[in-house]
Amino acid sequence: MTVKKRTSDLNSLERFNMYYKPKEEKLSAGQKVKRFIWNSKTKEFCGRTGGSWFPTVLPSKVNSLPARAHRKRRRPQLSQ
Repeated sequence: MTVKKRTSDLNSLERFNMYYKPKEEKLSAGQKVKRFIWNSKTKEFCGRTGGSWFPTVLPSKVNSLPARAHRKRRRPQLSQ
């Protein structure tokens, strides 16, 4: 278990780093689209992680399968 330090217990550098994060570099429009499609920092594809894609994709794949795709039914031949 980690104990969170009080602000008064931190030295000046720790206090500075707590409030001021380094700014990210400016991205072009193409780079923003590329990052949206695959964000390597957060491992997200189109803004979603693998865990959030699973419940979305799996039911749609299961429901799209035919009810009895593994069995072919033969119609009875009518005698004439």
